[in-house]
Amino acid sequence: MKFRCHNCGSTQYHEGMINNVFEIEGQLHLVKNIPAIICDRCEEKFFKPEIYEKIYDIIHKKELIKATVEADVYEFA
Repeated sequence: MKFRCHNCGSTQYHEGMINNVFEIEGQLHLVKNIPAIICDRCEEKFFKPEIYEKIYDIIHKKELIKATVEADVYEFA
């Protein structure tokens, strides 16, 4: 696989599993254990196109919800 980080330009990476929060139509969704490509230099995370499709499917199938969490919300400004 050819890889070049669009953040720092590195060509070195490793694959791993990450957790990520997605905001869709103003609602937050936490998806755990997503396969990702992780830049060795800057730790930027990337997903293969088919992973985005799977995430979309997971979020839109409400019966796949594993848990609901409460979180504190802060505003920087």
